[in-house]
Amino acid sequence: MDIKVPKEFVDRANELTEAMQVSTTFEVLRMAIEEGLGDLERKRSRRVDEALKQATPLFKREQFTKALSLYQSAFKMLPGSVEAAYGISACLERLGEYERALEAYHACLGLDPDHPQATARIGVVFMSLRRFQEAVVAFDRAIPLKPEWRWLRLGRADSLRVLGLPQESFPDYEAVLAVEPDRFSALCGLAEAHNAIRNFDGALPFWERAAALRPEDTKVQAGLYLSRSWVGEDHFGGQLSPDRQLQRERDERCIQWDHRRRQITCDNPLCPSLFPDELQALQALQALRSKSA
Repeated sequence: MDIKVPKEFVDRANELTEAMQVSTTFEVLRMAIEEGLGDLERKRSRRVDEALKQATPLFKREQFTKALSLYQSAFKMLPGSVEAAYGISACLERLGEYERALEAYHACLGLDPDHPQATARIGVVFMSLRRFQEAVVAFDRAIPLKPEWRWLRLGRADSLRVLGLPQESFPDYEAVLAVEPDRFSALCGLAEAHNAIRNFDGALPFWERAAALRPEDTKVQAGLYLSRSWVGEDHFGGQLSPDRQLQRERDERCIQWDHRRRQITCDNPLCPSLFPDELQALQALQALRSKSA
């Protein structure tokens, strides 16, 4: 079988023959080819590095379509690049293509099974798709990889609360607040979790702390008003009048709120979207966790 050797390799082989006085033609050609391939690899590596270098600032400037093109180009040149694979995934997520982003993140994990960012963002994508059970499992995997990333525990807590398991979310919210007492999202999440189990006394101090951070936030003011009303205080912290107290008791009898079986209002952002049965939701989550272990 005839092997066609590129002219530049032959020329290089001749140079090596003269310089090294090597008489074996095959050995000289092998050395020349290896040198040429090494040079091609270095050039490809430089092109990949340049593409990644250009993509990073574009991503930071939220020019995700342009960044995606560069990440894809880099991955095409170097299919084993974890950085390029993660960049593709992150761009797809920011562009709202969540199903494609999930596939890309899993492809990234195929290259690096313990990639913390990819593992964590899978949980975020599942939350965006409102697949909260799968989000909890994803955060279960991500938290041991990066326990210092407190937003992972917030994501798991929010997912548990929306699943109708507010008491399951308490440890994560409390762990975040133990390190960051003024973490606004944790204060609101924990307050909402207390509201969901009708523990308005427990919710009130967290709403008050959140209100001290953002007094103009309408969600916080609504939560503060709701909790104060149900514990027998007016919106400013004073005691309710006898008429208002009687009205509150009538409202309570009319609502007959069992947090394990019904929502107080479907569209109220203060109240999570509860499943009909908390025990059923917990069992389903535990089954998924066992299956994914």
